[in-house]
Amino acid sequence: SARHFNILHFTNSTNTIHYICIVTIEQLYAHFLTNPVVCTDTRNITPGCLFFALKGGNFNGNLFAQDALNKGAAYAVVDEEAVVQSERFLLVHDVLTALQELASSHRRKLGVTGLRIVALTGSNGKTIVKEWLYYLLSPEYSITKSPKSYNSQVGVPLSVLALHAQTNLGLFEAGISTTNEMAVLQQIIQPSIGIFTHIGPAHNEGFASMTEKISEKLQLFAAAAVLIYKKNEEVDALLPNHLTPFCWSESDNLVNVFVQRHTGADYTRLHLQTQTTQLDCRI
Repeated sequence: SARHFNILHFTNSTNTIHYICIVTIEQLYAHFLTNPVVCTDTRNITPGCLFFALKGGNFNGNLFAQDALNKGAAYAVVDEEAVVQSERFLLVHDVLTALQELASSHRRKLGVTGLRIVALTGSNGKTIVKEWLYYLLSPEYSITKSPKSYNSQVGVPLSVLALHAQTNLGLFEAGISTTNEMAVLQQIIQPSIGIFTHIGPAHNEGFASMTEKISEKLQLFAAAAVLIYKKNEEVDALLPNHLTPFCWSESDNLVNVFVQRHTGADYTRLHLQTQTTQLDCRI
């Protein structure tokens, strides 16, 4: 059963006891549908938004919740009972978890019909590949994409919450620095197509081995159908059976896309070869 809290405040100079309980994700989602803009920084409050009072090593958003309301936020999502002063405070167990679960719920509500979601992960290259795809595909699709490099435990839900009914293609980055992080992001993004840009030394300190690091990253594609990546034996060995690989390589001519690079005086020639097509281009 829901925990209840007695909140004492003053109305017309009369003490009134208000009973509030921790809001459910369904209730929070109803507020989001009415106020579909999310803010996490009181310096950038949009009138009518939902303010999520996130915490960090050096800050506590709960302490700024009233300021957010004063600046025009419709509601403040908080996880400390002591700051609740009115019905415009929405109390949850944990603000970050609530934000992530709200985004996951929003993604599920939009369903899969007519909506393709591409998720990108890798040690580097996520943002530039995402922006290339946006540039190439935006004339044909209504795209929602991660702003800047929003690929963290906070950035991913903020990105996915921007999905709307007219979106038919989502491009989202997902970055991790240790274990037990990617499964959360997978539940939020729920991609159907995956891109593994590169595996390198970034954030090695958060993993016991390269195998553990690759395995953690591959969790992003737990329900995806296709994974696009540069041919890599370590990735191949860990690839789940349900994933169809689409690989490119500069050394293995048996992959989906074989790339030959020839550098001239002022250009690079690429030879692209698939099972059905050959293409030469200069860049």
